[in-house]
Amino acid sequence: MNEPTDQWRLAIAKIIQPHRPNIMQRRHFLKLSGLGGLVFCSLSACRPTTTKLESSATQTSKIPSTPQTQSTQLFKQEIKATRPWNLVLMIKDEQDPYQVQLKQGAEKAAQDFGVNVKVLDNKCQTCVDLQIKTISNAIQRGHLDGLIIVTVDSVKLVRVVEKAIDAGISVIAIDIPINSDRLVSFVDFDNFAASQQLGQWVVKQLKGRGRVLILNGVLEQQNALERRNGFLAGLKQGDMEVLDMQSAHWEQKEAKAITANWLKQFPNIDVIFAACDTMAFGAREAVVEANEKKIQILSFDGTRPALEAVHQGAIAATAMQQPLPQARLAVQMMIRHLQNGETFPPTVKIPPPPVITQDNVQEYLAKAV
Repeated sequence: MNEPTDQWRLAIAKIIQPHRPNIMQRRHFLKLSGLGGLVFCSLSACRPTTTKLESSATQTSKIPSTPQTQSTQLFKQEIKATRPWNLVLMIKDEQDPYQVQLKQGAEKAAQDFGVNVKVLDNKCQTCVDLQIKTISNAIQRGHLDGLIIVTVDSVKLVRVVEKAIDAGISVIAIDIPINSDRLVSFVDFDNFAASQQLGQWVVKQLKGRGRVLILNGVLEQQNALERRNGFLAGLKQGDMEVLDMQSAHWEQKEAKAITANWLKQFPNIDVIFAACDTMAFGAREAVVEANEKKIQILSFDGTRPALEAVHQGAIAATAMQQPLPQARLAVQMMIRHLQNGETFPPTVKIPPPPVITQDNVQEYLAKAV
């Protein structure tokens, strides 16, 4: 994907309904084996005990993460800016490898397209008030044409984002949606499809039967929901037992602590799926310290450290989120909107590559930043 045209061939626009339901209203149900009722899983950490996923269950149907829609190619070629538009990329944690690559992708796009991109960092992935304050300050300083944002909260950021729009600043969300219909668009990776592939891979590896644990991200963020639900959908192809699900809030230390407790609580664990690479590293630390040799760790993001871990056998498989094309696409869309008035579907999704394992990881390592 070194050539621009190759990058845009990967960018697929999925036209969805203009109204995106409020994330805080979404709910998810799991059917439990051996019980006559249903366990309710809200957007806080859902913690079922020995959950059996039945092939007839419809636990993911409540969240329209991957609607059946027409897919079309977005751009055949990139364009350069006719003036040096002033853009801001607001990320949510510069220490996170995925966020670092978003920054690199946006800065490279700025050089290639002839615009100015300033990157604003956030101190942590749940620091909502700080992100609101940082955006407010950017609005007050003025001279800002466009804002590309990875939000830490899809609901609480609505007010300040719409304040920016009222000030004449165009806004594109990336990775995590914002519950407003006033954005230029939302650039996303197909988290559901990628994690569903991982779930299907697990079923195949375990020959249809196994015991699984899931480390969720921040469940107030839609990408975390889609990764969880996609993985569960993939597991439905087999007779899989989900022992527990907990949120480690994308944090390595918290993931390690949760995993350490799981290892004391549950015998015969086959797989731990972590919804990001950072949490997978935490889980791996706990597994190594407990001298557990048979547990497979799965991750999500496909950052270079994760690819190297797959190559070494420390992580069994990962999904690559492709942050560089995401950032480049967002910058290109913003330029087109600002200088030509182009409009786009409410959501533009980049499809996932195959599951990355030891069999194919060298191909992706050769391209990784």
